[in-house]
Order: sequence, then C-alpha cells, then structure tokens
Amino acid sequence: MVWLFRFTEACLLAAMGAFMVALALSSGYWQYLNPKYSWLTLAAGACVIALGFGALFDLHRRRKATELGAVIVFLFLAGASQTLPDLLFEPVAAIPQRGGLTFSDEYADGFDVEPTVSFGGQEYVRINAAELIAGESGGWTQEGGRYAVQGSLARTPELDRAGLVAVTRLFISCCFADAAGVVALVRVDDPASLTPGTWVSVMGRLVPAPPLPETEIAIYGALTAIRSDRFILDAENVETPAFTGVPYLFEINSQQPFAY
Repeated sequence: MVWLFRFTEACLLAAMGAFMVALALSSGYWQYLNPKYSWLTLAAGACVIALGFGALFDLHRRRKATELGAVIVFLFLAGASQTLPDLLFEPVAAIPQRGGLTFSDEYADGFDVEPTVSFGGQEYVRINAAELIAGESGGWTQEGGRYAVQGSLARTPELDRAGLVAVTRLFISCCFADAAGVVALVRVDDPASLTPGTWVSVMGRLVPAPPLPETEIAIYGALTAIRSDRFILDAENVETPAFTGVPYLFEINSQQPFAY
C-alpha cells in the first residue's frame, strides 16, 4: 500500500510539472501570466518533474494526504482551464492568436517591428497608448510630435459631440487580474463614420487637449481605464487594418522601438 501511495504522488507531481512546462512553451501562456515569466514557469515545472522522480524513490518520507490533495486541486484547475469555455473574451469576438513567445519577450510571428512609419511625406513614431500616456511625465513624447497608435475603437455620445474617438488597449503587467485599460483620445472629422469595436491604426499629431467631456469608456476586461487629460492625437490618417495578433499590451518602453 505504501508503494502505491508513493507511486501516486510521483505521477501527480510529474503531471503537474509537465503541465507547467507545456504551458510555458505554448502560445497561450500570455492568457495566464505576463510572457516575460515563461522562463520561470518552465524552470519551476522542470524542478517539479524532478521532485516527482525523487518522490518515487524516497522510501522514508511520510506522505501527507493534504499535500496530495493540493496537487490534485492544481491539476483539476489546470484541466478546467483547458476544457471550459473561455470567460476572458466576449463570445461574439474571436481573439486571433499570435505565434509562440520567445524568452526575449518578442513575438515569433514575423510582424513588422519598424519603429516608425511614413504617410504623406511625414514620419510617425509607432507607440502604444500606455507609452503615449507615460511619455508625458517620462519625457519621451512631446507636443507637436507625430505618433502612430493602434487599438480597438470606442465611441460614446459625449465623445461624438466633441469630435473625438477613443483608441483603447488592455495593459497587463502580470496577469488578467491586474489588467487596466489605457485610452488614447483622437480627434477625427466624423466619429459616426467609425464603427465601435473596429481595430484601427491612427497616425496623428500630439496636440493640447480641449476641455474633455465627462464620459465612461468601456474596455472589456478592465475595471479601470487611464487616459491623458493633457494631450490628444489630431488624426491625420485613420486605417482599419485586418488584425491577426494578441491585442493586449505587456510592456512599456521608454525609447524607440516602442512596444507598438
């Protein structure tokens, strides 16, 4: 009976470690933790597998039912996370997937990572909404500078009346539990011509913000949202490209190339 208890513990630990290793190497790791922690999960998983093999040959350690129970609960939750419907995303919007994540935090999908883009003879710095806001105090964005941002379009009646739209992203510093929305307000000629929920790429000039209306901008998955009260982007070009990547932000850079 003792050998069966020992064998069960070894199998459970090996399964736990194998799940961690497989998760760390998968393209879905970002749904659980920030991709920069994937190496740590991989190393921890390998250690747990080694502990499983060690437990198989440890004849003297007293096994505790509570320890086995904790591993069983972990494996149950791990299995549920892979089989139950995804509650993080709106059921009507299928979120496309990028390729695997490398340990350098870069997406291994061959996307264009040029720091700037040109339009109409002007050069625009590619930057994300969080970096655009942080740059006000960090000193890497300036009034009059030309920037390109992308995100999901949001509109409200108050913004429509002010001739503004919102370009939104979800910023994840660790995992979805601490996600926060970031918003870049953009002045456009006709807000009604743009469809809420559309993925947009905006090129514009950073200008002082007019008196901004009180409004609530809903960002799916975020309990809070951050926007600048100091600047807005005056749009010089708005495009609605086909988007095939992970729409969330995981990092804020303070210099080019920004995490566009």
